[in-house]
Amino acid sequence: MARDPDARAQFSELMEAYAAPIRRLCAAYAAGAADREDLFQDIFLAVWRALPGFRGDASPRTWLYRIAHNVALTWQARDRRRQVPRNTVG
Repeated sequence: MARDPDARAQFSELMEAYAAPIRRLCAAYAAGAADREDLFQDIFLAVWRALPGFRGDASPRTWLYRIAHNVALTWQARDRRRQVPRNTVG
C-alpha cells in the first residue's frame, strides 16, 4: 500500500507518542503477552488504515483511543467466542 511520506511521518509520530499508553490499554483487554502484542498490532494496523480519513475534528489522541477501544472490544469479543467450549453431541 503506497502512502505519501507525510502519512508515514504522521503514523510514526503517533506510534512514538502513543505506543506505551496503547500497550497499557492492551493489558486491560488481554491477559497473555502474546495476546497483548497481537492486540497492539491490530490496533495500529487499524490506525494505519484509518489515517487517510482523519479529518482533525478530534484531537489525534482522542481519535486514536477511540480506534484502540473499538478494536480492543472487537478483539475481546472474538477471544471470548474462541474460548467458549462447544457443546458436543455424543
